[in-house]
Amino acid sequence: MSPAASAVTAAVSNAVTNPALWWMELGRRLGERKSKGLAALYLGALLAAPKLLEKPPPHLLAAAQSWFGGDDPFALFMYVWTDLAMNKLAVVTGIALGAGVLVEERADRSLVLSLSKPITPAGLYALRTGSAVAVAAGLYLITQLAGLGLFAAQIDGFRPGAFWLSGMVHVWAPIFATTLSALCAVAIGRQLGAALVSVLVLFSLVGGAFLGVYNPAWAGALAFNPFTQAVAGVTHLGDQSFATLAPPVVGLLVLNLVLVAVGARLARRVEP
Repeated sequence: MSPAASAVTAAVSNAVTNPALWWMELGRRLGERKSKGLAALYLGALLAAPKLLEKPPPHLLAAAQSWFGGDDPFALFMYVWTDLAMNKLAVVTGIALGAGVLVEERADRSLVLSLSKPITPAGLYALRTGSAVAVAAGLYLITQLAGLGLFAAQIDGFRPGAFWLSGMVHVWAPIFATTLSALCAVAIGRQLGAALVSVLVLFSLVGGAFLGVYNPAWAGALAFNPFTQAVAGVTHLGDQSFATLAPPVVGLLVLNLVLVAVGARLARRVEP
């Protein structure tokens, strides 16, 4: 490992293993208006999803019927919930929480104060991105947990285990959106520019998440798409197992660690 990479690794390690900094940063992040606004959006998704099921888009209905070979109401619900609600929220969550990492503080001139603490720019980047990921994953999993109770009484044939397992894989969608947006922030150096690039990239990727279901011939070529991997719990709804769900999770974990590592290295050039 090169000296520069070793320095970045040490800075990130020091930041993420400091409990005091973690709790302070997480409290700050939870108190932000955008975190509260995102919580309201997730609540809205919980309430709206059963209504979306009443008149699903024809292409979604056809894909579910073709993929599962029948009219399973739970399978259709999972497509509606994942594609129309949670995939879109994952993108919005990632951009809202990640696109301002470090550059937002530099714009309001508070970065100097943040770096006056015993922490390097790389460590601060890891801390800010880590707290954003924690909020993104927390909002998603809390919503998924609430859905276990709410949807069981509203969806015919609801399968709690399959619903939860799908969520444990798909939670990597908002995590990926957050780490990518944070990387864009330090790479571009402007919050608006980072947000625009993130919007273009993430919505392009999320639009292709289920293309392999709509057209199985494309499935192999689209396997590179992180959102395609994140919806594995839905596309393998009938055969959820360690063999079908572990590879996407491991791949997404590695991808996100790489994005954070690259972002931390780029953060060293960020000036207050």
